[in-house]
Amino acid sequence: ETVATCLFIGLILGTLPDLWREAGAQGRSGGSYLSLLVSFALLFALLLGVQLGSFAEMPANFGGFLFCGALWGLSFIIPGMTSSSILMAVGLLTPMVDGITHLDVSVLLPWAIGMGGVAALFARIVSRLFDTHYSIAYHAVIGIVLASTIIIIPTGFASTAEAVWGVVCAILGAVLAYFGSKIRPQEEAETIQK
Repeated sequence: ETVATCLFIGLILGTLPDLWREAGAQGRSGGSYLSLLVSFALLFALLLGVQLGSFAEMPANFGGFLFCGALWGLSFIIPGMTSSSILMAVGLLTPMVDGITHLDVSVLLPWAIGMGGVAALFARIVSRLFDTHYSIAYHAVIGIVLASTIIIIPTGFASTAEAVWGVVCAILGAVLAYFGSKIRPQEEAETIQK
């Protein structure tokens, strides 16, 4: 699990250069950097509070899976945002994936309500926010991605071998994601030309 987490972290970090380029597509202002710092600080403090508090993990119940669905809904309507690292940080990713895999209604129902509700309520607002304040909104997403990735970095390894494998997998994931993001725009350009 620790090595898999390292691979996942690498995959996210490998997409950051592409996210950074997209965020600056319409220029960067002081507000852009401020939104990145504020979103990073707020989410990092929140997730750190969850991890250090008496409830290190969110409960895998109706409310927890509603939260999962809401995050998934946000990741559909906010470009570049990933919900997986946040769900890993609060301990809900594995129960959610298990529930979806086994078609567990007690997981699927709140998950679908959360996802559909967020998409219905916020899709237009988020779209307008990106239309009117593109750079500020996109840099806020980068802050969210950074905070939710840093918080899941493993702090302890069972052995030296596990630590080495973790570093290797993180580097491998970063390289794969980085070059994968370079291939995709070329494929899209070729499709447009056809």
